[in-house]
Amino acid sequence: MLEDLTPAADQAQTCKAVQRVREHPDTTERDVELIVEYMNNPAWGHYQLSYALRKKGIDVHKDSIIRHRQGRCPC
Repeated sequence: MLEDLTPAADQAQTCKAVQRVREHPDTTERDVELIVEYMNNPAWGHYQLSYALRKKGIDVHKDSIIRHRQGRCPC
């Protein structure tokens, strides 16, 4: 049953948070720069940032922000 399992290829060159911001139709390059700044700013809590982005129509889970902050994303 499990003979055909293979590891996932390195699919993403950016973290999910940045990818979600880029996917939004109104995103500019400045927005991409800003999301990285916000994620690197400890004043933004991960819940707070996730909620603020959701209000703008960008669904970024708090875990994606946490992974970025812990250096566990491709950034």
